[in-house]
Amino acid sequence: MSKTKKAQKQNQQNKKEIYKRVLQARCVSIHNIQFNLLITKTLDQSNTPRRGRRARRKRRFRQSQKRNLGKMSGVGPLSQDWEPVVLRKKAPTAAARKDEKAVNAARRAGADIDTVKKFNAGTNKSASSSTSLNTKRLDDDTESLAHDRVPTELKKAIMQARMDKKLTQAQLAQIINEKPQVIQEYESGKAIPNQQIIGKLERALGAKLRGKK
Repeated sequence: MSKTKKAQKQNQQNKKEIYKRVLQARCVSIHNIQFNLLITKTLDQSNTPRRGRRARRKRRFRQSQKRNLGKMSGVGPLSQDWEPVVLRKKAPTAAARKDEKAVNAARRAGADIDTVKKFNAGTNKSASSSTSLNTKRLDDDTESLAHDRVPTELKKAIMQARMDKKLTQAQLAQIINEKPQVIQEYESGKAIPNQQIIGKLERALGAKLRGKK
């Protein structure tokens, strides 16, 4: 019995050894096949000219671009539908044209400029300095004309109404927002009548100074 058991064990060991060798041989052959395929592929790629590969890449890139553009437009190849746009400089405003810098720039450019000085422009003068008589009419008229002065009845009425209110000339001037000199000129008869100032005097004194009472 001992001999038979030994023989069986020996047979099993032999079978295992044979099986291992077969597996090793198969693994080696599989690895060899994979290695051979890799070498063949590498050689094929190395034998391909570079210019041909670059051309194929460019061709594929162009084809992909055309497909993408066709999908975006929905009508096949992309068509250019551009409209001309004209950019113009914004025209200067009236205030900018009147600016001193703009006038100087126009002079340097050689443009025609007309400058007109306005009467009392920027002087902040009160209404007492303006006249009710048309100055152009005085300039055009060849006859000797003179400005109208405050009549005697008006200056007396102003003085009497002020005294009735117990106001000084300075206080009355402050009420109508004028200088005390204006009240002095009206009461002395030296002022040129201004309907705006006379109206303010009537409201401040509560008396009718113009026309019939």
